[in-house]
Amino acid sequence: MEINYKSGLTGFQTEDGVRYVVAAQELSDKVITTLATEANAIFFPAIDGVSQDEFCEIISCTSPKGVRISQSYKDLTCLQDKVLLEEIILPRDVKSFDDFSNLKNLKIFEGQISEIKSNIECCNSLKNLTLHKLKTKSKSFESINLPGSLLSLKVNLGNIVSTNGIKKVSDLKHLSFEYMSKLEDLSELPELKELRDLELYSCKKALNNDVFKALSSLETLKLNNCGKIENLEFVKYLSSLRKFTFVNTVVENDDLSPLLDCKNLEYAGFMDKRSYNLTFDLIHDKLRMKT
Repeated sequence: MEINYKSGLTGFQTEDGVRYVVAAQELSDKVITTLATEANAIFFPAIDGVSQDEFCEIISCTSPKGVRISQSYKDLTCLQDKVLLEEIILPRDVKSFDDFSNLKNLKIFEGQISEIKSNIECCNSLKNLTLHKLKTKSKSFESINLPGSLLSLKVNLGNIVSTNGIKKVSDLKHLSFEYMSKLEDLSELPELKELRDLELYSCKKALNNDVFKALSSLETLKLNNCGKIENLEFVKYLSSLRKFTFVNTVVENDDLSPLLDCKNLEYAGFMDKRSYNLTFDLIHDKLRMKT
């Protein structure tokens, strides 16, 4: 929802009720005033945004609940001591700070972290974590410390080959991997007993029917743009599955009939292919008849 503040600045309100003000160029004083009276979070845009110095000044003079940044600031260490921060969203190509020890209230973080230097595990309230360009020495999750409080983890780009070590985040409900071209081993995912949603996008080496078959708690499965999958037999074993998409992922044996044997499936998203034995429309006609 868009907001017009008394200071003349604009902003928006999130679904959680956080009121953001847009930090416009050369209007630092108005931003600070607005944060003291009406808003409780700041958005730093990439276009017509404030300078590095103005960014640091605004952060040092305020106590925001949320910070979203689209501009490529080189120094973000001023955020480290803002104990009231609950949300930090950073651009994909911007390196984060390393010391999270004071951010006890942080619930949402999106950005890059250093495997060796970062102590993000200190954030015991962190629920949603998005990591860009994640690189670890082990090429897995064994050598990186993540908060046990996490409910959602998204990894976008990186050198991860195996999900080994991810079971230590035992309460994880939502897991997403995007553009992970080296990801091959998902064998530890069945250890995540609370996992409800799994998304793989452009992870062409990661498709493993034996692993998928064992994810009995899944309600949503997305295997989009993932090359080829041998067959869909595994979906018959996913009794909780309600939504399954495999857009731009080819089923090699052309048999889509297992979708009709998935007990609670409500929606299947895919591209029609001449060689498939069932069409999108026919699948959904039959699924509607089941309910």
